[in-house]
Amino acid sequence: MMQRLLVVLCLFDVQEVAGWNSFILNDQGRRVLTRRGRGISKATTIEEDISIEKANKIFEWHRQWYPMAVTEFLDEKRPLPMQLMGKSLVAWKSEQQGWKIFDDACPHRLAPLSEGRVENDGTLLCAYHAWRFNADGTCVSMPQAKDLENFATCSVPSYPVREIDGLLWVFGDNSDEGRMMAALSEPKKRDEIDDPNAKRLHWNIRDLPYGYDFFLENVMDPAHVTVSHHNIVGNRYIK
Repeated sequence: MMQRLLVVLCLFDVQEVAGWNSFILNDQGRRVLTRRGRGISKATTIEEDISIEKANKIFEWHRQWYPMAVTEFLDEKRPLPMQLMGKSLVAWKSEQQGWKIFDDACPHRLAPLSEGRVENDGTLLCAYHAWRFNADGTCVSMPQAKDLENFATCSVPSYPVREIDGLLWVFGDNSDEGRMMAALSEPKKRDEIDDPNAKRLHWNIRDLPYGYDFFLENVMDPAHVTVSHHNIVGNRYIK
């Protein structure tokens, strides 16, 4: 599936999982760590324990901020399909609340909302049965229904969104806990972006016919750079 990938210099705080398995008190009352599958033990102080526990923190891919698009290239008058780690999303702009990102599926028959319309009243309309959703994802209009009593059960899942430095960011987890984490965190961007003396170039976007996993494998392989990008970045014949 064709996915649009935005290449941005961002820093993610990815930390290696150390693999320590259990804590045991020794004769001196100090905790001993046992490593999984290796039978290695090590006496540690409380301060060392705290450091180790931080190092053991697993990087949660869906609980991060990701840059999805350059806002100046987006069409504010229509919904736009996007992909994030296998999720189909739709971005659209509410006149009252700015850019929003929903699941790209109407809760009625799962029709793509990206094939719908942004209406003059500031709602997102599904092109299948004309259900309308406000900026919070709540269904506010259902032509086939007589009243609005049960519309709250027909909401579209939305995601935390930020617009920073010309980029539209989305937090990958829209659960209650994920929203709390998003509210307490900021997108991890390079400090140079905020430097007023930094030279700013034009945005460059390419459509790549593969997923994020294949792309990450590519950019994390430095050995290919001088070969594949000969005379652009280095020279394949110079060792």
